[in-house]
Amino acid sequence: MSRGAKARPSPLIVAVAAVALAFLVLPLAALVMFLVSACVGCIAFWLTNIDAINSIFFAGVLLLGGQFAPIDALREQMQMLARLLPFWWTLGYPAQLLTGSVPA
Repeated sequence: MSRGAKARPSPLIVAVAAVALAFLVLPLAALVMFLVSACVGCIAFWLTNIDAINSIFFAGVLLLGGQFAPIDALREQMQMLARLLPFWWTLGYPAQLLTGSVPA
């Protein structure tokens, strides 16, 4: 090995670390999604019909969470917005973590 080269960990070790981190991230992501959905549901106390708000919320989940299209396919500003909002962290990040697209 040359002097400047870094030793890379085995792909198996990286995969085990990603799966272990995913088992930690998935329950937290479900909790965040539950809390955000509960906040949207609390709007029903003041409004009689929240179908439109729920549809906008679901569209945000699909688009900014990475279910409709990969986050990398969006423009840079939308990628930054997606990573600031909880949608990507609850759907996109665990999926990319398990596929190895993001470092563990």
